[in-house]
Amino acid sequence: MSKLSPDLKSDLRRMERRSRSLSTALKAFTADKRIFIIELLAERDRSVTELCDATGVSQPNVSQQLAVLKKQGLVKARREGRTIRYRLNRPKLQDLYAQIGQSFGVLAPALRPAAPASPALAAAPVAADVQPGALAG
Repeated sequence: MSKLSPDLKSDLRRMERRSRSLSTALKAFTADKRIFIIELLAERDRSVTELCDATGVSQPNVSQQLAVLKKQGLVKARREGRTIRYRLNRPKLQDLYAQIGQSFGVLAPALRPAAPASPALAAAPVAADVQPGALAG
């Protein structure tokens, strides 16, 4: 290993920790049913029964997907009598979902944001702006 300054080593360790954290968080987006649930919750709060009906997935499977999303802090639950309703936890999650979907051209036009969430996002390159192999090391 080359000789690195202590400051650079510290920065690299910090970047590696952030990368691991981000990788763990993004795993919540690796199952199509979880993404479908996120899309449904982006529209409005829903109960497990409503999510089962909309997705065609069994209650145990929907509950398992919600548990993953909840563990990552992406959804919150609240009780209404005997019903538990789920909603997206993070205000910017809907914007992030819309940006990702728009970047890959897979988000329905009705769900596309009218304007970027922030000026920084407007200036940030999207997947279509990155040339194949540009990120290869």
